[in-house]
Amino acid sequence: MQTFGYGIAYNCVLITAQKWLPHRVGLAGGLIVSGFGCGAFMISPIQTKYINPWNYSPNEDGFFTQPELLERVPEVFLVLASVFGVLQMIGLLFIGERKEAVIPYESDHNLQHGREQLSLSEILKSSTFVMLFMTLLFNGVWVQSISGLYKAFGQQFVSDDFFFATISSFAAIFNCASRVLWGTIADRTSYQTSMVIACTIGCVFMWTLGLVKLLSSPALLFIWVCGMFCCVGATYSLLPYAAHKCFGAEQFGLVYGSIQIALTFSGIVNALLSQFVLPRVGYVIHFLIIGVLLFVSLIISALINFSKHGSPRTISYERLE
Repeated sequence: MQTFGYGIAYNCVLITAQKWLPHRVGLAGGLIVSGFGCGAFMISPIQTKYINPWNYSPNEDGFFTQPELLERVPEVFLVLASVFGVLQMIGLLFIGERKEAVIPYESDHNLQHGREQLSLSEILKSSTFVMLFMTLLFNGVWVQSISGLYKAFGQQFVSDDFFFATISSFAAIFNCASRVLWGTIADRTSYQTSMVIACTIGCVFMWTLGLVKLLSSPALLFIWVCGMFCCVGATYSLLPYAAHKCFGAEQFGLVYGSIQIALTFSGIVNALLSQFVLPRVGYVIHFLIIGVLLFVSLIISALINFSKHGSPRTISYERLE
C-alpha cells in the first residue's frame, strides 16, 4: 500500500519536472526526489517529540512498553495526516504543465526521434529494463534494511532516543541534498558511472558497520548512517534518470512505474530476511548479507552499457543534438 500510494504522486511530479528541464533530466529528477527525501527531516522530530517526550529507552528486547507512550501512537497518525494534507494542498498550487511551444521544435524533434521508438511490451521485455528493475530490487532491500534497522542496531550501545531522532533528521538532510548532487553528477557523467560510485560507497559503509558496534561510538554511528543515506539518495535519483534516458519521455510514467514494482518485492525480501535470517545471525552478519545484494547491483550497473538500450548512444541527449 505504501509503495502504491507514493508511486502515484511520485511519478506525476517527476514527469512534470522533466518536461520543464528536458536537457537536465538528472537535475530535474534530483530536485523532485530530494523533496521526497526531505520529509523525514520534519516528520522524525515530530514523531519522537509527540510519542516519546519523556525520552524513554526501550527494554532489553528493543521495544517500548511504557503505557503512556503506547497510548500516544494512534494519535500521531492524525497529527501527521493533518501535516501531510496541508503540505500537499500547498504543493498542488505550484504544479503546472509546460506548454509545448516553449520547447524548440528542432530540439524536441531530436529528443523524440533520435532513438528507436519502442512499445511498452518491448520495453518490459528488454534486458535494459530487467537490469534496471533488478537494480532497484536489490537497492530497495538495502534501503529498507538500513532505514528500518539502524536504530535497533544502534540501541545496542546507545540508549538516547532523542539522539536517534537527531540522526534521523540529519540523515534526511544528507539524503535530500545528495539526490540533487547525484542527479547533477549523472548529467555530467552517466547513469552507469554514478550508480557504480554510489553502490561502492554504500557497500563500504554496510560492510564496516561491525566496526561501529565494536567501538560503540555514537559519533561513528552518526557518520555511518548519514553516509549511507547519501547513497540512498542515489537510488531514487538515478533510476528515474536512467529510465528517461534509455526509453525516452513519451512512456516514462508507465516505464518507471513498472520499475517501481521492484520495491514491492524488495519489501517482501527484506521482511523475510529480517524475520528469519536476522535473529539467527545477528545484525553484523545480516548487514554483510545486505551489502552483498548491493554489490550485485554494482555489477549490474557496471554491465548495463552492454544491454541494447543502455549503451552510451541511447543515454546521452547531447549526442543527438
